[in-house]
Amino acid sequence: MKKTVLMIIIFILAAFGCNAQENSTKVDNSILDFYRQYSSFTDPGEYAYLYDDLPESLVELCSLIRSQLIHPYAELPRYQDVIPEERLEDMFKYPTVESILKALVSYDSRGLVKDRKPEHRLILICRDNAVLLASILKYQGIPARVRGGHATYLIPNFHTSHAICEVWNENDRRWMLVDPSMDRVDFSRDQFDFSNDAWLQLQRKEIDPEHYGIPGRYTGMISIMGKVCTDLASILGTEHTAYQYAPIIDYARENDSQLTDEQMETLNKICKLMKSIDANNLAKLKEIYNNNPQIQITKSFDLNDRKTAGSDQQNSELNEILVLDGVAIIDGTGASLKPLMSITIKNGKITAINKQGETDYPKDAKTLKFANKYVMPGLIEMHAHMMEDFEEISKAMLSFGITTLRIPAAGAVEMVEFRDKVAAGEAMGPRIFTAGELIDGPESVAPFGTIVETEEQMRKEVRRQAKIGVNYIKLYTSLSPDLVKVAIDEAHSLGLEVIGHLGYTSWTFAANAGIDGLLHSSIATPLWELIPEDRRDKFRNLANPTRNFNPTLIKGWTENFDINGPEMEKLTKALVDNNIVVDPTLVVMESFIWGNDSSYKEKLEPDFDPTNSAMRWGRTKLHPLTSRWSDDTFNEMQNAFPVFLQMVKQFHDNGVLITAGTDAGMPWITHGVSLHRELELLVEAGIPPLEVIKIATRNGAQALHILDEAGTIEVGKQADLIVLAENPLENIKNTRKIEMVFQKGKSIDHKSILKSIEAKNKNLQEQISAPNQPPTSNNSGNKKSSKNKPIIEFVDIPAGAFMMGSPTSEQDRAEDEVQHEVTLSAFTMSKYLITYAQFDMFCEATGRKKPWGRQRGNFPVAQINWHDANAFAKWMGYRLPTEAEWEYAARAHTTTPFYTGEGLTTEQANFDGSQPYRDSDKGPKRGVATPVGSFPPNAFGLYDMHGNMWEWCSDWFGAYDIHDTVNPKGPETGTKKVDRGGGFWDAAWRCRSAYRGGGDHPGNRGSGLSFRVVKAE
Repeated sequence: MKKTVLMIIIFILAAFGCNAQENSTKVDNSILDFYRQYSSFTDPGEYAYLYDDLPESLVELCSLIRSQLIHPYAELPRYQDVIPEERLEDMFKYPTVESILKALVSYDSRGLVKDRKPEHRLILICRDNAVLLASILKYQGIPARVRGGHATYLIPNFHTSHAICEVWNENDRRWMLVDPSMDRVDFSRDQFDFSNDAWLQLQRKEIDPEHYGIPGRYTGMISIMGKVCTDLASILGTEHTAYQYAPIIDYARENDSQLTDEQMETLNKICKLMKSIDANNLAKLKEIYNNNPQIQITKSFDLNDRKTAGSDQQNSELNEILVLDGVAIIDGTGASLKPLMSITIKNGKITAINKQGETDYPKDAKTLKFANKYVMPGLIEMHAHMMEDFEEISKAMLSFGITTLRIPAAGAVEMVEFRDKVAAGEAMGPRIFTAGELIDGPESVAPFGTIVETEEQMRKEVRRQAKIGVNYIKLYTSLSPDLVKVAIDEAHSLGLEVIGHLGYTSWTFAANAGIDGLLHSSIATPLWELIPEDRRDKFRNLANPTRNFNPTLIKGWTENFDINGPEMEKLTKALVDNNIVVDPTLVVMESFIWGNDSSYKEKLEPDFDPTNSAMRWGRTKLHPLTSRWSDDTFNEMQNAFPVFLQMVKQFHDNGVLITAGTDAGMPWITHGVSLHRELELLVEAGIPPLEVIKIATRNGAQALHILDEAGTIEVGKQADLIVLAENPLENIKNTRKIEMVFQKGKSIDHKSILKSIEAKNKNLQEQISAPNQPPTSNNSGNKKSSKNKPIIEFVDIPAGAFMMGSPTSEQDRAEDEVQHEVTLSAFTMSKYLITYAQFDMFCEATGRKKPWGRQRGNFPVAQINWHDANAFAKWMGYRLPTEAEWEYAARAHTTTPFYTGEGLTTEQANFDGSQPYRDSDKGPKRGVATPVGSFPPNAFGLYDMHGNMWEWCSDWFGAYDIHDTVNPKGPETGTKKVDRGGGFWDAAWRCRSAYRGGGDHPGNRGSGLSFRVVKAE
């Protein structure tokens, strides 16, 4: 009876959602009988009785299964208070349905019950949801099979490794797709890429394999190939476990993803046969599987290191015993140099430290003998940003001896994924600790970050980042003391630490409020608190130096600052009493005030910059924050620099925990190289080299709470080591003279990495010879230019006059939206935003690296800085629109907040529909960009002028000159470029025609930054 009812329900579901697919009427009873049988994994064994009283609908069955299991990555964070971390072992403990049911009954004897407590659920993945559903259906006589592939509905614009069920619908004689882990029943086959289809598409070069897998962990051809093997095994009746794989995976890893012709032929044949699984093809597949050990699921990941499988070669390297013999050791503890020593390393850790000649050399040890070489711990960089080229930057930093890295602000999702990728051994680089997006107040001048205005918004943002998995929360300059305190309390309640680049909130307040770390003991700090109270007001503008970078003010501050005064004493005491970590970043301040000295920039070795920032900024070009300084101003600031060195020395001498960081990612701050310059500046401040090495190693480990495993050269710690040619205690510059780098006992081929970076950058030197030329960043290779250029549709915009800005009555207007009349000549603007397809043609023709993006083709190009957009426009013979042209074109003769009128809906534009404008109805928050032309155009025929993506304009950002009324082009210079329009993540009010948003640094590559072009005059 139960089976009949379920079949009726399946029929009803099918009637409302049939999907076109292969002609399944050919499926004979022998195939269906095969998939009614239990496999060794789906057999419930003695616990089959638990299936007797289950719901009779597939939807309810999926919901029931979800209430028994918790996904370790997608769901577990919300239950972290009731489920201990060691329960992650569940996914390795319960490979079969019988073991799953046994464990569930042990927690709750009632069996499969909907009201199961979270702490009584098992931590299992999508594969386990699928095998459990298949088991239940087989018990009821319904054919079902587990399938492996890639879902398109889990992560926007990405094909995520996933397991689902195919369930037989007897009435329609077809297989339905059911995803029990997502409560999806009979959904479209367009939403799931079966492994064999993806493989064949890959061979036809129809897909980008980097968009398939698990982002940040496993992507690419190997992920697709691995799914083919496990999917085949499942089709043949053996679902296998989450940690098993085929030996062909190891072969591909060891040979740079290259397979033999025979292997390719086998995989292609398998995938073609899998397109139609009838009795004949099933027999052929079984024969191929049995005769090819390389595709059989016979290998298992090392369960003692569940981060990655690792090849046999890697394991042998890890287990190798290595002795560094005859070295002088600077151990990072502050102890004096120890000459003529040996260090024994096994399993990536230091197992012995002896005097040379007293070492008991193991028989199978590999000994490296040195003479007059010096060994120190790997460096810990406490302040570097990565906004692009993650792997290139990471390898470069490792090559300069940086084995541990803290990133104080980043895109939370992307950086957590990359952090985990490095930890899993899938990318080379230092061990990473990261914050998410910086959090700032409404007066923020940061080029990226999250703006909060209320305590509840602050708590919500901290919780959001915590859920993603960041290590730190980063606070920024314009936050008030009250919001800083709320952030600290909320983060600490979640087990996260807080670091701050503060301005309006004093360091003393933050220290007493419980902040964990403070950044930039120089210009970029709340210096006003170090001036006597009766003189502070005139220096308050120093609270946000990126907005008020005023040399006269800073000079006045130095004249009023007393390094031995009560203000400095009060601050130092607060830092020491509260165990606050201070990261001075002297090198970034030095880059500001020596920005007119091209020889200074050469000291930072731009040839080894993995991001080509020397090319981006130009070797003689001034820093954006100091571009208006005269030579006299530079001289005055250079004379004031020793004051900031004295501050750091004073902190250090009085017991403040100082660490070493650079703010790499800022102009001219070369990733890797600049940390060595930071050490030199600490020595210039008067701190002895022995202490400086301690600051850059042990102190960093202490601050990151990893001192028990890293930071010093001691028995039992990780073998993160640098071998130097000369003694850094005699000259701290000798830290640059690196002979070898070891990370966890494994030697890094640092010289080859640096040669690769140098060779790439030398090809670009001509582009940086002229300081005023816009850079063409991310160039790679020397591809010949193509005459083919993309076709761009244009719209003629008539000449006319309009009121630029917004009336004072407009809701949510900003003060810089000063309304004034502007007259414009006629111009022609691209109908749509420039797409990936169009920009990719530009990259192919000019040899540039294509911008990152999961969805390409007709989607608006993203990750584009202003220089990239401008270069494309010039290549096409066009230009970027001025800000006035953009607003005029967006308004299309309207005077309301939007060209749609007083309001904006999610049917009219792509924005955060949960934050509508005024009385407009709420709508969805899509959270991703949509293809160009997805919404109705304005009266001029232009698409997406509200929302979807921010659009670069040609102007420097600045206050409106209301007297410049005919074809205005904005200020002649500046630090930020105008971008307009709002983005897919923005509230509606930020998408208004008049909204300016403060501009963006021209080097910023945000995921929401794109552009359109106008035809040159």
